[in-house]
Amino acid sequence: MTHASLADHTHAREQWKASFVPRTHWMTALASGARATCVVGLMSAYWVLTAWPSGASMVLASAATVALSSTTHNPRRMSLQMAGGTLLGALLGFVETFFLFPHIDGFPLLCLLLAPVFVLGAFLGSRPQWTGYGLGLLIFFSLGSVPDNLTAYNPYTFINDYLAMVIGMLICAAAGAIILPPNSLWMWQRLEQALRNQVVFAIGAPLKRLGSSFESQTRDLMHQAYGLAISKPLVQRELLRWMFVVLEIGHAIIELRREQAILPIHPAYAEYQPWRIALRVMGRALVRLFIQPDAVNLKRCLSAVDQAIKRVQDADEPFASHFDTSVLRRVKSYLHFIRTSLLDPQSPLAAYGVECTASGMAHAA
Repeated sequence: MTHASLADHTHAREQWKASFVPRTHWMTALASGARATCVVGLMSAYWVLTAWPSGASMVLASAATVALSSTTHNPRRMSLQMAGGTLLGALLGFVETFFLFPHIDGFPLLCLLLAPVFVLGAFLGSRPQWTGYGLGLLIFFSLGSVPDNLTAYNPYTFINDYLAMVIGMLICAAAGAIILPPNSLWMWQRLEQALRNQVVFAIGAPLKRLGSSFESQTRDLMHQAYGLAISKPLVQRELLRWMFVVLEIGHAIIELRREQAILPIHPAYAEYQPWRIALRVMGRALVRLFIQPDAVNLKRCLSAVDQAIKRVQDADEPFASHFDTSVLRRVKSYLHFIRTSLLDPQSPLAAYGVECTASGMAHAA
């Protein structure tokens, strides 16, 4: 079925109206912007104050490095690796520029001399643990060592330019370790909170194309948080657990909202009916639970879900009780799905359920 839909561009499964909706936490963007502003501002001020001829190379290298490292979970490590790759490029470039290039003639020989460096850079860049070395070698060797149309053999300028590049990258590494490092506990906690807030989004956002936007935003947030916690498997496991419970409950809420949006005009489905009031109370309880998960809010939420199920069961159904024609039966199935997700022993909410049970037993004793 999937292969057939991929092979045929006019297949029904290929006619999607929904599009991917990205979701980036504002704190992540703020941290990257703050690091870039501080680094580029500091390098520019130093260039202006000292009138260093190689200051332009330093600012350019620091801007490129801080931008590339901001996409990784560890900017400090990436910046240090790029500095190492640039230093390697400086050594190789010095040998080629001052000992090999003067003795060649023609484009084929130039390609022959440059090819080993590019092959080495591509090899390093293709290895996840050495990506920074490959980037630094490829980018800044090309910037500082590939001969211009009018080649100038000036060792003083060559050494100063590469020294400026390496200094700029070391400053980027220091900024990545000091200024709002993304691979720290505070960032994981905020991304986890943003992940939980997707349930609030499912409850309050406009219903049009809500299913696809909720799914794509939740998975985008999860991808960002999972990448930042790449060296912390326990944090990644906790994030995955939250993602699953958010997706399960969020989609059930969206289906509940869709059912209410297409209700027939009948007194049994009016806004003032007890079962519809109970659904709104349950929605507010879910918002409180996912904004501040604790034993008290979990207990209140479960009570609200149970009350909503009871109200739906007690409501009169004006139409046939078959699942396809009964709105209340479908609503009740989504409510049971939400309740099951809240009680899932593999869910991160299970810990609060244990606390709730323990406090209840202590109170009874």
